[in-house]
Amino acid sequence: MKEEQQVQRIKKQLLSLGPMLPGSLSEQWNVCGSLGCKCKDPQKPIRHGPYYQLSFSVKGKSSTLFIRPEDVPEARRRIQCPC
Repeated sequence: MKEEQQVQRIKKQLLSLGPMLPGSLSEQWNVCGSLGCKCKDPQKPIRHGPYYQLSFSVKGKSSTLFIRPEDVPEARRRIQCPC
């Protein structure tokens, strides 16, 4: 019975974590296609961003989602391993 109690304890801990996100979060800085934009300045280009992107795989297929800047702290919390 001790094993069953341990399994139940672990299940309870996992459920208390709440929804988790797979993958990793990256910060992207982009160059646009507009002529004369600050991102194309030959001396001091200033890229657009940051944009945050969640990259993950589901059933062997890679996917990405953009995350709004205001949602980044919550996304980071859900990605982190509680180990």
